[in-house]
Amino acid sequence: MRDRQLQTREKEVNALIKQLKKPETTENIFGKPGVALDFDRLTVAGHSFGGMTTLKVAASNKDVKASVVLDPWFFYKSDKLEKEASDAACLVDKSKTLIIHTTTFPAFSDKVFKGQYD
Repeated sequence: MRDRQLQTREKEVNALIKQLKKPETTENIFGKPGVALDFDRLTVAGHSFGGMTTLKVAASNKDVKASVVLDPWFFYKSDKLEKEASDAACLVDKSKTLIIHTTTFPAFSDKVFKGQYD
């Protein structure tokens, strides 16, 4: 179940990014023509399951230049989801990714990034 949710969320965020690149979208949002978003500095962020979504989007979308991941969470009992999350985390440009954990959430990066920052 959660693996399908993660795939859906990744598709939705990528579709949003694509839509935001259209001038008519920003005109509708800001109420005037000529407003452009700076896609040279596009940053995505998410908390918990949104943090996992952020990792997947950052790994799959070349428009994403940086990511902020707060307490990334995934369902450990799903081998498929664990592999997808691990693959996404390994594909993310670690120099442009900030992962922050609190002590009350599972330590995802300890499992996936172990030894990579030493």
